[in-house]
Amino acid sequence: MEYQRVLSEAGIIKGARKKLGLTQQQVADRSRIRLRHYQRFERGERSLSSSSFGIACRVLDALELDIPSYAHGGYVYERSLERRLEMASLTSGEFLSIRAWHRAVVGGKDLILCYTSALEHLQFFGGYMNEKSIDVYARQPVYADNINCRLVDTFSDIDTVRFGNVLCTSVNQTLNDMLANYDDIDEQSLIEGLSGYYYSQGESFDGLYIKSENMERFNLIKDWAIEYYDEV
Repeated sequence: MEYQRVLSEAGIIKGARKKLGLTQQQVADRSRIRLRHYQRFERGERSLSSSSFGIACRVLDALELDIPSYAHGGYVYERSLERRLEMASLTSGEFLSIRAWHRAVVGGKDLILCYTSALEHLQFFGGYMNEKSIDVYARQPVYADNINCRLVDTFSDIDTVRFGNVLCTSVNQTLNDMLANYDDIDEQSLIEGLSGYYYSQGESFDGLYIKSENMERFNLIKDWAIEYYDEV
């Protein structure tokens, strides 16, 4: 059945980038802003409407969105023929812990926590204040403002661990997935996650399996992870 769904600003921005086939880094470069700055827009942590006019216009131009149409709400509604999976638009700040937030939103559903959210649930990354978006693998589209959905055909080749009613990618799966998609991830969570693993293992990466195709990237950033807590 056809319906209209209301898109958040983060959803509009991310959807436009995906439609163009661009990475977050490419959009940041086009917009002449730092990658982390752009990533905060997609996570809903910062708003274009509260940014400077120049930055907002450069981001919209990079995403090939018409500025007057955007300003007047022309991209807010999107028609879809997909079945909607209803979820509460809850933020992490409404709960005592990030794990409790994850349980409330994705617990018991046909979803797997991945990327930054997996690192949070595995407790290798502390998360951000009042987070609005949860990263998941899903086998069908999920339409909710607080879900960052990565579609896969099957869960059978994904290594997972279960925490009660929440399924989460394993630490090796999570880190390899993020290394493989480095241009489209939250870099800070990966660095802090690697650092958390390193210090939890007595200042060692022993036990961590990095695939050969990801080893070059791992070797480039592992020293950042080791020195992470010396810098913050």
